[in-house]
Formats: sequence, C-alpha cells, structure tokens
Amino acid sequence: MATETLTTLANGLRQNYGNEIVMSLVDSGGSHLKSIVPPNSAIGRLAVNNRIFFTGMGADRGGRYAAQFPVYYSAGAAASYAQGDAYPSATNVSIAQALANWARYWIPMEMDGLAIHAAQGNSVVGDLDSIALEFELKLKALFSRIENDMVKAQSGNNLSGVKTWMTNTGNFEGLSLTNSWWQPALKDAATNKVTRAMIREVFAQLADQNARPNEIWCSRTQYNLIAEVLGADIQYIEVASVEGLIRTFTLDGVPVFAIDSMEPSSNAVNNEIWFMNTDQMSLHFLPQDTPQTDVELETMPGSFEGYPVGIKAIDPGHDAESMIIKCYPQLVCKNPSQFGAIFDLATS
Repeated sequence: MATETLTTLANGLRQNYGNEIVMSLVDSGGSHLKSIVPPNSAIGRLAVNNRIFFTGMGADRGGRYAAQFPVYYSAGAAASYAQGDAYPSATNVSIAQALANWARYWIPMEMDGLAIHAAQGNSVVGDLDSIALEFELKLKALFSRIENDMVKAQSGNNLSGVKTWMTNTGNFEGLSLTNSWWQPALKDAATNKVTRAMIREVFAQLADQNARPNEIWCSRTQYNLIAEVLGADIQYIEVASVEGLIRTFTLDGVPVFAIDSMEPSSNAVNNEIWFMNTDQMSLHFLPQDTPQTDVELETMPGSFEGYPVGIKAIDPGHDAESMIIKCYPQLVCKNPSQFGAIFDLATS
C-alpha cells in the first residue's frame, strides 16, 4: 500500500534529516546541510543572531498566530515647572497596530515506485541514496527561494522581505511608511558611488531616531566599493557566522556583510547598503501539526509542538510517489525606524 511505502521512506528521511533541518537553521555547526543556510545569507545572519523561531510571535497564545503587536509612537512631552504651577493635562499614549501575515512556500518531489520498494526500513539500500539526495536538493531549493524573497520587496504571495520596509512609501505590516515614526533613515545616492559622507549621514539620521545598527548588509558589489572608499583606513575584525569565524571590515565599529542574495540584479537591491538592527527583526516558521496519518513527514523532534517543514503526499497518477515539501515563513520587523539604507547607488 502507498501509506506503507511512504511510512518506510518517511522513517528513513526522518532519521537522517529530522534534526538536521532544525540545526541548519539554529546551529549549523552540527548539521551537514550547511548549504541550506550559507554564511553569506540573510537567513544565516539571523541564525547567528538567534532571530529564527519555530513559533509565531504569539507564543503565549499557542505560537500560531500571525504577528500582531502594538506600535507606540507618541507618549507626550515632559516639561519643567515652577513652584505653584497647576498640574498639566495628561496626553494619551498614541498606539497603532502592526500585523504581519504568514507566507506559503512549497516544492514538489517525486520518487520512482521501484526505488521506494527497494528501500528496506531505515537501511540505505537500493536507490535510497538517490531519494535522500533528491530530498536534500529540494530542501535547498526551497530555502534558496525564501532567501531570495527575504531581501526583496513583497509581491504576490511572497513574504515581506527587508526591501519592503526600506522605503518611505507604501505600507508595511498594515501601517503607512509615510509616517515618520515607521520609516527608516534613507539616503538617495542619485546613482553616485558610495562615499564616506553618505555613510556618515545615515549614521547621523539613525542617531536622531535613537537607533544604532548592529550589522550592515550589502551586495558583494557594494562591499567592494565600500572597501575602496575606506582605503588605508579599513579596519578588519573576526565575527561569527553559521560556519565559524569570518573576517570582514567595519563602518563606525559596525561589521559589514556581503549578502549573496543581494547581488543578483533580478532582486533589485544590489545598488543599496542596509543598516540593520537584527534585534528588531525575526524569521518565524509556523509549526505544523504533528501528523495524524503516515503520509506526513515532520522535521523536528517530538518534544516540539510542531515542525518548520512538512511533507504532504499526493497522487501523481503513475508508478511513483509524489510529495509536496512545504513551509510557512514570516519575516517580522518590529520597528523600521531602527533601520537605514543608502539606495540608488552606482554599481561600478
């Protein structure tokens, strides 16, 4: 029966990959799936900063709700007073509600019927190696798509990537980015090359907004151009990555990282430099239910409420077993005003 063969296959995949997927997202040092989260990636930087979670933001309410949180943008003003002055009238705190929704991602996987029947239990026999390899490649393709969307502006069914809030127009998480308290510090380079003055200007804007970045992200192109600008004044440090220590330079003491997904011109951000506060953002994976049938593959230990990646069996209509590998991610930013960007930079 199909459920029996799928159970046999799922047991083998679960044993070999269950914890590997989780560890690749939170501690890749113990995972051989390092290419799911490469060091020069947005997901990799969030992993290093412990900003990836397998729950929603409403963990106290079951962990499955879309992120919804209050944004306090005005608390009134304090004032000095003289002896005998009357008490002033109170001003209510101004609050807006932000809402970030879940996105859906999937990729199909199909295995030949003969290869499945050649696999005995959890043993690696017959063509199980090729099945495991396909499963691993599908996982990499799934997370590669999520990584690309992480840096892009939201469109269609994609999650809201960083570019979505690196602007002062449109809406993000249900709130207008025209509000000064909900927009990042921005510098228009007007197609010029990056300069020290541009960098200082963004740092100054962020300081005015009581903000301080802990990382700077950019494409490899901009990374090299910044290095040229710094010249003999460049200062290198060693910083943590998902694959151990790496060497990079700093701007005003803030480490700069070349993010590979920011380089392709199709992602439309290779002409930008981002001043990031990773404490104000997080990547969530909706925990999928513990399966009630034997055609669902979970990918976290049983002590967890649910799993960041699941597999749903489907009927391909021929001698094969087909599955959909799926996950539900959500990228949350709690305060865009803690971020900054230089945009429309020259790329050569």
